[in-house]
Amino acid sequence: MDPFRDDDHAALIRAAHLEEENERLRRELEEARKPKPRAKPPTKRPQPVAIIMAAGLGLGGAAVATFLGLHASPTPVTPFERNMLEVPAPVPVPTKALPAAPDWAESTSIPSVDLLAYAQGNVPAVGYAVGKGGAIFRHYAVEGSAWTVEASGTTRDLYSVGEMLGVVCAVGAKGIAVCSRDPAKVAWKAEPTGTHQDLLGAHGFGELTAVGRNGTIVYRDEQGSWSTEASGTKADLFAVTSRVGAVYAVGAGGVIVRSDGGAPKWTLVASGTTEDLFGVAVEAEEVVVVGAHGTILRLTDPRAGFRRESSGTTSDLYGVAHGDRG
Repeated sequence: MDPFRDDDHAALIRAAHLEEENERLRRELEEARKPKPRAKPPTKRPQPVAIIMAAGLGLGGAAVATFLGLHASPTPVTPFERNMLEVPAPVPVPTKALPAAPDWAESTSIPSVDLLAYAQGNVPAVGYAVGKGGAIFRHYAVEGSAWTVEASGTTRDLYSVGEMLGVVCAVGAKGIAVCSRDPAKVAWKAEPTGTHQDLLGAHGFGELTAVGRNGTIVYRDEQGSWSTEASGTKADLFAVTSRVGAVYAVGAGGVIVRSDGGAPKWTLVASGTTEDLFGVAVEAEEVVVVGAHGTILRLTDPRAGFRRESSGTTSDLYGVAHGDRG
């Protein structure tokens, strides 16, 4: 005995019933289309015609389908057709215009050398890049401006550079600092910093602060005098940034120190991490710190402290900067 015979028989009955139903629908549609005496044309706009599908399962799993109602005839619309569901047409979704990609170009006006840091001045708009062997390159931040090779007066590696309203200083190995006081008449001159520790980070905002090995912090005032400051840590400090009323330096083992001009001048700030921290940026009351293994820390309220954020990467992050809009 065939175990599927009963199912096949039921499927044939269902298919026959569906065919009868489809035939009845055809007759109703044809009857509805016949002109009737004293029939008035419809006063409402015809609705779109939908698709009616009747399907049944036949032998071997074959689908039986009949489609009705696909008409583009201008004949009067019947009540039967008006009751069909409307199939809306696709509506185009407006897309927001994306900003144009930056137009990057490689400069061929400077020799091949490892560059380790860059600083951009605002008044005037002059940029400085520094690197291995005392390399310093300068250019005006306008389209088509070429880079010029500067005579730094040193062969020590320069690890960072800071700009202060036209006065710029590059710092580096064994406490070296070379400064230029006039962007119109660039002449680099070494200045004594009071330390022989490598200076790894620098930032200027009216004055200049440089940080380095073993918790070293040195400060240059507007008159050009350097002084050493107690950081409260022996950890290497890799980066520093400043704004009015606050200076932050970050370093090895998750160390963060802050100065706000009070006494003691530099204080340790809890970071909540032991990862090395390589970059820091400050904008108004917001501080963002980045470091090893994709570490990102953010501070928006000094009373709440730093909180860790997911960066989506485990790669080391070495720098961070705020854009024009924060």
